[in-house]
Amino acid sequence: MKIHKCWVVLWNTNSIIGASPDALASSSCCGVRPLEVKSPFTHRNLSILEFASQPNSSLYMTSSREMKLKT
Repeated sequence: MKIHKCWVVLWNTNSIIGASPDALASSSCCGVRPLEVKSPFTHRNLSILEFASQPNSSLYMTSSREMKLKT
């Protein structure tokens, strides 16, 4: 997977419709997809490890103490 910077993405059939994702992710299996990164303000005072242990977190800790993104 590769991550590419982007600014505004315009709809190819109607240039007045667009979006501004944080980046574009591309892979051989899925093609190019928009990427949005969320940073919950309510968890701003937690460390990354504390955040991963929250039930509503987008992260989880594996048994080998590796952090992964929930799918």
